[in-house]
Amino acid sequence: MPYTNPLIHPNLLDVIRTNILKKDNKDSDLCNFSYWNKTMPWYCLKPVNRTLSCNDLTKYERNWIGYLEGLNDCELHLVKRGQYRVGDVINITIETSKRNHSLQENEMQQCRAYNRSKLWFLKQSTGYFYQGRWIMTHCKGRNIFIGECLRNTIIYLWGDSTSLQWLAHLKSSNLSLGCTLKRISGERWHTRYEAYCLKYNLWIIYIPHNIPAVAGGVSNMSSYFSKPLSEQVKDFKNTSKRVVILHIYSHLQIERINFFIANVIAMRYYLEKLERMSQTQILIKLPHMHRDEGIDGWVIRQPDYIGLLYESVIRKVFTGMHHSVIALHNKDITIATKSMKLHPEHFVVSAMVEQFLHYLC
Repeated sequence: MPYTNPLIHPNLLDVIRTNILKKDNKDSDLCNFSYWNKTMPWYCLKPVNRTLSCNDLTKYERNWIGYLEGLNDCELHLVKRGQYRVGDVINITIETSKRNHSLQENEMQQCRAYNRSKLWFLKQSTGYFYQGRWIMTHCKGRNIFIGECLRNTIIYLWGDSTSLQWLAHLKSSNLSLGCTLKRISGERWHTRYEAYCLKYNLWIIYIPHNIPAVAGGVSNMSSYFSKPLSEQVKDFKNTSKRVVILHIYSHLQIERINFFIANVIAMRYYLEKLERMSQTQILIKLPHMHRDEGIDGWVIRQPDYIGLLYESVIRKVFTGMHHSVIALHNKDITIATKSMKLHPEHFVVSAMVEQFLHYLC
């Protein structure tokens, strides 16, 4: 279905020109660096110095460190005041028997058969932890060994370092898939990883999103960006099923919200093409909650509302595709465990991956 959402401007180029760049700029004032990015149009202002041209730009650099530019007095106050508790934290213990818990699970529909469009509109928590397991409240998973479920499958994880955590878990010995890392091209999170599980003919491929992304003090050079998503997702002759999981989040947070909107629209354009490919399952990992993350002497601090705002944008942009794209609710898992880290703990990642596998298997 072509993109027709009236809530978001359908012309991606216009979104970037009118909202992200200053409105008084003309085309002649912009440098077109779309050939760098490939995934979507990318424009920057031309250098003020007349001796410099667009071709002289070699890198794009911004970071979180001490970034307070453009904040008003109220926003500065909120940034500097630290964390405050609103109200009291109440711990509730729910006692239940194993028999009642089993009956509740047995009465629910299997997640694979659940109406996927409903996932975009769930208002209550999607689950809870019970004896260390994440139990979903709207559907139940099948008791099937995931190796057989994922046989002859290629899984694409397109996103950032939190998506890379999923690859690490899928190839870990905990799942007994017998995966080995076959290829690494690059370094850190902006690296393509390929893992292969010979016994089940399963490929797991992590692809860093190639939209300009802030990464601490790391510059966004053109060498970081990979090929377009549509070129990355290809047919493997010896596989029959394809799974694509997308996630963009923390690396875009320093940019204006309109920049995030433009990127989500670009994601939709590519997914509309993938949607028509046979044996392709598409999933979007919705933002998880995090508060503080200290890396190499600097700290990311994010209020919860940013994740909620991003989730709202994704829901609106993907109106019309809710039937074919599965929304993965990761926020509830991190809230249930009071997870504060940008990169969640191993057991939290395990719960996220298990939830995804319930929908798939």
